[in-house]
Amino acid sequence: ANIIYTLLIFVFFSCYEDKIILSGKIENSVNDSLNIYANGLDQRIMIKEGVFNFELDFPEGYYNLRHGNEVMNIYLSSGKIEILFDYENFDESIMFNGDFSNENLFLKEKFLYEEKNSLKSSELFSLDEDEFLNKISEIFDSRSSLIDSYEKRNTALNKDFKQFEKKDLEHRNNYYLINYESAYSYFKNYKPTIKTNKFNIENNIDYLDNKLFLNSSYYRSIVVSYFLDMDKINDGEISHFEKLIKSKSEDIKNNISSQAKYFLSAELKSIDEFYDILLSLSSQKQTIDELDEIYNNINNILPGKASPQFYDYENHAGGTNSLNDFLGKYIYIDVWATWCGPCIREIPSFEAIQEKFKENNITFLSISIDEIDRKVYNYDKWVQYVKENNLSGVHLFADNAWNSEFIKAYNINSIPRYLLLDIDGKIITSDAPRPSDSELSEKIKSLKHINCNEENCIV
Repeated sequence: ANIIYTLLIFVFFSCYEDKIILSGKIENSVNDSLNIYANGLDQRIMIKEGVFNFELDFPEGYYNLRHGNEVMNIYLSSGKIEILFDYENFDESIMFNGDFSNENLFLKEKFLYEEKNSLKSSELFSLDEDEFLNKISEIFDSRSSLIDSYEKRNTALNKDFKQFEKKDLEHRNNYYLINYESAYSYFKNYKPTIKTNKFNIENNIDYLDNKLFLNSSYYRSIVVSYFLDMDKINDGEISHFEKLIKSKSEDIKNNISSQAKYFLSAELKSIDEFYDILLSLSSQKQTIDELDEIYNNINNILPGKASPQFYDYENHAGGTNSLNDFLGKYIYIDVWATWCGPCIREIPSFEAIQEKFKENNITFLSISIDEIDRKVYNYDKWVQYVKENNLSGVHLFADNAWNSEFIKAYNINSIPRYLLLDIDGKIITSDAPRPSDSELSEKIKSLKHINCNEENCIV
């Protein structure tokens, strides 16, 4: 998480007849198995006295090899390959013999190079424009030279393998350019000054390359961000899905529809049309069933509808509460957890908004979805966190974390999430502004009778 380079998971899907004969020996192994996995495929291979031998029925491509806490990106194809390593010196000791051993030794060299030379995200994206452009150019040139240098010292790499490595490097550069402005704003808390048009590359990218989508995490991230641009979707701009619908990029279609279901919201301007688009993209029954369930739930949480209920949630101050206990005042609900970084970052703003409206006709209610028996972030952590930080407002503990009926009824699949209800418990919005958003203060000020208190409130 602290470095720009992450271990990429690639898979080339292709026709294959012959098995991958995988064998090897592990010195100082820490358990009795290793795993080969990528993109939904996962094979556990048993180890006996440090030795393994297995016929792997996987297509040719890039995979991750994991033993204990160590992971290495490897390339597998039909034929025989031997893998040797010492777990106590995993990165440096791993060696390959047999088919595609040359390509795997290159991946090892690339991995070691990235370990030594990668920048933290915060360092790269905090650079001003000129420095940033120079740095990503340096990254591109050095990684490209790594390929050429390796071939000079060894035999030539497989042609398709080399072509993909270079294409992935190009999209790594595109990924940096596309994400610069938003990442800079995140790390610096203000927008960068953009002087050139070098960042305007969106129109130069083919977003329908199915094979590349499966193989490159950088390209995959670019494609997902393009289609799931929620600013556009929230404004009803969904015409960019037309080419995808007509394309034969089935893996992209299924991936986008599966991820997009989490963005279906009662607040979307074109909810019905967006729902129909997602249905047309998916060929997976599970995703279609989930889309139907979410869409049906949305019809129950539209503005003006009575809010779904919760009952007997434990109150940090003692006793239990149900939603109906808070009727008679507006209710602003924060769904959060102690393990959620963005939730924690909102707390100072949440405390400030409560102080600002403490004399008004509104209750600020926080519902934790921490799990009761999770190892670290659990019920006890919630009790401790609220107490040690002297948090304001009403603090409740949901009865079944993510699977609480109240949470599921609101289609809550990411947090923090904020809800705003009127004095009768009817929904004003199921996706209210965050406390740090100035729009929230204006929203509260606009509520009818918000300035009254219990003594002089006329409703």
